[in-house]
Amino acid sequence: MKVDQYRVDSKKGSVTYIPSREDSYDRLLEEGNQFQTVSESVEDIAVRNISIQTMMNCVALVTMEEQDLILELFFSGRTERAYAEQLGISQKAVNKQKQKILRKLKKMMKI
Repeated sequence: MKVDQYRVDSKKGSVTYIPSREDSYDRLLEEGNQFQTVSESVEDIAVRNISIQTMMNCVALVTMEEQDLILELFFSGRTERAYAEQLGISQKAVNKQKQKILRKLKKMMKI
């Protein structure tokens, strides 16, 4: 096991920290060292963009009521319960509609 070392200079009254070859990630971050971030590959970005475009094309083919439900639940962040109250129906009915629309979109996207 590698051990950190400290060098004490009694003349200067200082202590120098000498890290082991296996250094602590947390300590390196505290010192402000930066590390390369993990980024997506170009291929992953291209596939994601194509999938999003395909999904948006399929969403454009469903009815306006279905588009409204998708917009409210997935893009506006509303809950099924809040959307159900707005329509005057039960949350369970909204959930059933959502599941039906998702199955329809998956079939259209051939997932």
